Amino acid sequence: MSETLPPPPYPADTKSKGWRFELDLEQLTQSDTWALAGPLARPWLLMLWTTAWQQQPCGALTDDDEIIAARVGMPLELFQEHRKVLMRGWAKASDGRLYHPIITQRVLAMMGKRDAEKIRKANYRARQAASHPPAESREEGGSPPMSHGTTEGRTQDSGGSDATRTSTSTRGIGIPPLEAKDQQNSARTEARASVTEVSHGTEAGRACFAMRKAGLMDANPAHPTLLALLTQGMSTDELVAAAQTAVGKGKGFAYALSVAEGRRRDAATVGSLPAVQIPADLARTTVPGRQGKDPTLAALDRDDALATRPSAEVRAKMAELLGKRPAEQGAS
Repeated sequence: MSETLPPPPYPADTKSKGWRFELDLEQLTQSDTWALAGPLARPWLLMLWTTAWQQQPCGALTDDDEIIAARVGMPLELFQEHRKVLMRGWAKASDGRLYHPIITQRVLAMMGKRDAEKIRKANYRARQAASHPPAESREEGGSPPMSHGTTEGRTQDSGGSDATRTSTSTRGIGIPPLEAKDQQNSARTEARASVTEVSHGTEAGRACFAMRKAGLMDANPAHPTLLALLTQGMSTDELVAAAQTAVGKGKGFAYALSVAEGRRRDAATVGSLPAVQIPADLARTTVPGRQGKDPTLAALDRDDALATRPSAEVRAKMAELLGKRPAEQGAS
């Protein structure tokens, strides 16, 4: 029975053209693979990852030692000697190619940024089209004629040009200033809502969707800190709670991630502390007659118990002397 391989993590036509290849230095140097590679194999590790980044699909390698060695410029015998550590973490998918989880994470992050940029541009073009209706539409809507002789007839940016730098804008014709402002704000809200749908199928996308519902509209599913926190097992509820804190303080997405990370770190620290006696317990143990007295009181009680009590004759003599002392003082 043949082994069932997982599907590729992204489409086969995914390219890295125009993308940066970024490495988290702390994550890299603290990884087990980096420690096992040693000084001799580490340069080849970097070469292997950058080579995979330039393949199509991005981040994948052909499952052939000879081809991999040739692409990184490494003698085949040397590659096979270090193959165990160089190929550590790489796994075959159903398309027959090899993928590494860390590089796959980087590719998905760049895809999220690319898709978000496409949506942003599409929404910008839609807003521009909505704010520049054809002349026929303006006439049918009953817009007043332009009057270049008065300030009321001049548009907001009649002296400039739009983002394409090719034509003069007529935005705001026939629309009161407050109403035009409301329309612009509505367009921005729609643009942010449409970006939410970009990576809704991923864990990061679902987390950002929930954070945006909590009011944090700049949540970014491609943020490396968010991806790292999700990899460490952080839940959507933790992120939403941090988002609510950030919104309450007028802060943004980066602040919310810091709050979530700090709370997780504080919880881990508190869980590792030994149990201590609180001041209330200490005060209670100093009350006489209770078990577990203060050490000083316990020592006094112990000394009193060990002391030799005087005999009855001595006590009677002391009582007699004490009884006579006031009379003697009065006679003198």
